[in-house]
Amino acid sequence: IRFVQAANADLVQDIIRYNNSQNQIKPSDFRSGDPHQERLRKEFKDIPDSTYLGARRGGADDRARKPSNLISSDTAAQALAAFHQDPGTAYHDLRSIWERDDVYSRYFSDHTDAQHIVFCYSLWQSIAQTKATLSAISITDQTSDDKEALDFLRRRGSLYLLLAAIGGSAEIYLGRALTDTFSLSFGQAVSPAVAVDYWTPLVDALLPLAPSQLASVFDSG
Repeated sequence: IRFVQAANADLVQDIIRYNNSQNQIKPSDFRSGDPHQERLRKEFKDIPDSTYLGARRGGADDRARKPSNLISSDTAAQALAAFHQDPGTAYHDLRSIWERDDVYSRYFSDHTDAQHIVFCYSLWQSIAQTKATLSAISITDQTSDDKEALDFLRRRGSLYLLLAAIGGSAEIYLGRALTDTFSLSFGQAVSPAVAVDYWTPLVDALLPLAPSQLASVFDSG
């Protein structure tokens, strides 16, 4: 056992962050006591068939009994960032969402509620499930459209890029102006699994456009 006495709070956090190799500290751990995460954990109790730990990993028993309906805090953060038009941060710089106050506050604030997290997270899941479904088709049975879509979805960061594109097109498929995209949701009574089913027809409709409309992003690095 090693004891360190320090009056500087920042130093204490640095010691925790960089000196704990046996039980590695995740960036999200430092937000587990944040008021927004506390509020979101309470709100998720009213969302059917969902578990959100709000950047808190829980004890050993919690990890051993990882619920099948768990919404990963990291994936939720990435889905929020991508939906709100920052797929680069979602894919390349997840740490900054948890570690930098200016980035964290963009996606976790008083405007962020459990219903909106389900809205964004389920879109990511719908895209991921669509990729899995296409991947399960044997090569001999894949159509040219299937192959083109899979080629796109296998590019690094493509899931977040497509999520951002669908999020950025919300006014088109909703047919109305949006002043606050954080207000979008399927309602409190919709579980993440049902929300995925709501998104899938739209993902299926828009995915064929992705290779021609979005692929140039990869060319620029």
